[in-house]
Amino acid sequence: MQRPADRPKLAPSPAYTRITMGADETSYRRVFAGRHQRPLKPKGSSSSDVALSSADQLLTDINEVAAAFSYAPFCIAAGVCFMFLGFALAPILAIPGLIATTLAIAIVPRYDRQRCSMVLEYELTGYAQSRLQMTSNLLFAAQTGSRTWLVHDRQNAYWKYHGGATSLVRRTVLSAQERTPPYVSTNVRVTCLSGPGFQLYFLPDFILLWHRRHYLRIPFQSITVDIGESRFREESQVPNDALVLEYVWLYPRKDGGPDLRFNGNRQIPVLHYGTLDVRLAPGNELALQTSTLAARDKLAAAFRAFSSPRPKEPHCAQQEQKPNEPRHGNRREEPHRQTIPPPSRPASTFMVLGLSSTASADEIVAAYRGLAQKYHPDKVIHLGPEFQALAEEKMKAINAAYAELERTVVAPRNTR
Repeated sequence: MQRPADRPKLAPSPAYTRITMGADETSYRRVFAGRHQRPLKPKGSSSSDVALSSADQLLTDINEVAAAFSYAPFCIAAGVCFMFLGFALAPILAIPGLIATTLAIAIVPRYDRQRCSMVLEYELTGYAQSRLQMTSNLLFAAQTGSRTWLVHDRQNAYWKYHGGATSLVRRTVLSAQERTPPYVSTNVRVTCLSGPGFQLYFLPDFILLWHRRHYLRIPFQSITVDIGESRFREESQVPNDALVLEYVWLYPRKDGGPDLRFNGNRQIPVLHYGTLDVRLAPGNELALQTSTLAARDKLAAAFRAFSSPRPKEPHCAQQEQKPNEPRHGNRREEPHRQTIPPPSRPASTFMVLGLSSTASADEIVAAYRGLAQKYHPDKVIHLGPEFQALAEEKMKAINAAYAELERTVVAPRNTR
């Protein structure tokens, strides 16, 4: 069970929901400690606690609390109007208005927080504690790379004006932080992924999607992840950890050279980005873009951990076996031998040279010679210092990729 020192303090409330998560099941019970308002306790119920049927009933109660009327803004506005009206008619009447405004600011918001807030108290044991650790791993993975974007949509583009790109991507930086959901108080730390108009809150038992002042529940079992990679022409600031594949002109010709009809034509880098498609539920998908493939892999592993099957816990302790005692009669158990697959060549080495993973040795040599001639220091001496430095880094990546392919592909084929 989580240590009390690690739990955030809960605000006082006349009722709260106790969520007990164990190895096999999750139970929800509404506990009442004093005076209460609807929908916290059903009418006619005399028990101090009420069992909830499922997480869907809890979600219904949370949405009902979120839609409850808030008295604080109207009470404060009425007190301020009464105070100014007293100043206009008679100064002595402004004193009751000042007192009423002070009381409204001090008392009414606290009353609204208790009435319009659902308190969730988690009791985690066994596997449930590892589920809480998964949310922390997701927060760390989302903050691993220097940049992670949320892709909203893609539009067709004319290649002439965007460095040869055929589609434009509208995106924003993905925000990842610890934040408590609106109208909810809890004793565990909640990871939040937010974008324009929505927030995703990862609780130990499910995901809450906050959109248009309404909550939706997303079970962890429905999460599926697809990963990929892309060549992205970056016209804005280049992330410091991104891999630069090559440089292209912003307004190119069909042969790749600069179009001299445009003033201020400049070269833009082509970066090697990772892509991540996360399907949370039907109609709810996240298209993410990361600055490095390592950040993409960590983020994909963090999402897949939620949907992975729950490990089976033994119900009884196994009897200890002596080292020389045979099992299953006279047969001895042989140690499990794990077959190690042969190492595969990463596709990123081929992508650095602009080739597919099925390229031949002659194609690898030809591509290396062409790129080495293109990024030679004498070829970029007329460009600015920042482009010369990027070309030097690109040349180092090309040499490293060719050295790896020469050892694994070119040399073995030439010796045949």
